[in-house]
Amino acid sequence: MFTWITYMRTDDVRPTSEIIEPKQKRIRELDMKITWQGSDNISSDSELAYSYRFDDGEWSEFIPDTELVTQSLPDGDHTFEVRAEDIAGNLQDPPAKITFNTNEVAPKTTITTQAPGAAIAERSFTLEFEAKDNTDTSENLEYEVKLDNGGWEKAQSPTQHRFERLANGRHILAVRAKDRAGNVDATPPALTLEVQIGIEVVFNVVPEPRTSKEPIQYTWEGKDAAGASANFAYFMKVDNEEKSLGNVTSVDLPELPEGEHTVSLWAVDSAGNRSNELSHTFFIDRTQPTTFASFKGTYTTSKYPQIQLKGEDLPADKDGQPHRVSLFEYRYDDNPQWSETLVEIGDTWNSDRKLSMFDWGYILHVRARDEAGLIGNEVSVDLTLPKRSPILVYSVAGVAGVVGSIHSLQNSRRTRTEKTSIGGFRPCGGDARQQLRSLRFRRKRIIGRYAE
Repeated sequence: MFTWITYMRTDDVRPTSEIIEPKQKRIRELDMKITWQGSDNISSDSELAYSYRFDDGEWSEFIPDTELVTQSLPDGDHTFEVRAEDIAGNLQDPPAKITFNTNEVAPKTTITTQAPGAAIAERSFTLEFEAKDNTDTSENLEYEVKLDNGGWEKAQSPTQHRFERLANGRHILAVRAKDRAGNVDATPPALTLEVQIGIEVVFNVVPEPRTSKEPIQYTWEGKDAAGASANFAYFMKVDNEEKSLGNVTSVDLPELPEGEHTVSLWAVDSAGNRSNELSHTFFIDRTQPTTFASFKGTYTTSKYPQIQLKGEDLPADKDGQPHRVSLFEYRYDDNPQWSETLVEIGDTWNSDRKLSMFDWGYILHVRARDEAGLIGNEVSVDLTLPKRSPILVYSVAGVAGVVGSIHSLQNSRRTRTEKTSIGGFRPCGGDARQQLRSLRFRRKRIIGRYAE
């Protein structure tokens, strides 16, 4: 007869874990990598699961991974903890823990412009970019750009920079971001660009987009394949009319009609090679704008009058509507000096001078000025207080009369006295006191009405 004895093995030993990376407490990379390893008396490494947390926050779900890659936390001191769990459900206690600092984490810059697949036939190129940081947003970072082996210079905007006057050949355009703590991307990205241009023509002087000048003037210069100045034969097309200019590098265009015009220019060398064609569009405006101004009785919270301003200009835009003017000049009747103000379409303009009862208001003079520099008609806005208003005149006169009466009665009370039988003095009777109280009450009512 055999007797079988069954043994059940129990496991109440907690697993352990150890954080391997990072070894340095000062984190400098935007993407932070953390690794750890665990051990147990029974469970194998593959049977262990782990949970982690930052800065005493919520614990994560248990995962079998022993590595975590995450964006670094905002600048400051932080903690990371990890704990292991074996197949018997024993949980590590206390968890493994490290402390680290992220004040030196630098932003990571990325170029978003796609590199051209072939050489470009122009001497300018716009580089677009963005960056990530553990603390600052992309718009709050500072950006610097570099061309080839030149020095770093401030980018034109937080999203792009246009490189100009690129010579023929290969170029390297680089960009890097810097956060507000002064940390700079140590591995800035770069884009390689090839510029290949034959002869070309470049404008030096062109008219403003909307102008009233007469005549219209253009100047330019020709450049050879190396980018050096050179002389060519030039051709120009004004709207639909083409003309040969010879080797001159400037032209005046007189008596062009009002409206939109397009000028195209190109060069041809002695071998017959033709340059790129430059085009420029402008608008001739010789009509003064029309000014509209009114006051509808509205004020800012600081009691400045709000003026409705509108300016219209002809010729009309392509949609057939009058061109809107947003620049105005204004002055007050006691000041001959004109000032400027910009008013967005549909907005009101807040006068920079309060209304005052003491000077009875003022008259505002305003006129529109269009983009061509032409001054419109002058409009006067009457902001004077109504001097001849019966209620207001009565109120002011009444206040003065009541104040004078009160002073007279008060003087009367002080002077009109009677001598008593024992040689003392006493004030007059109740009639004078009653009149004084009545006048004070009238003064309060009139002043209250005036204040309203």
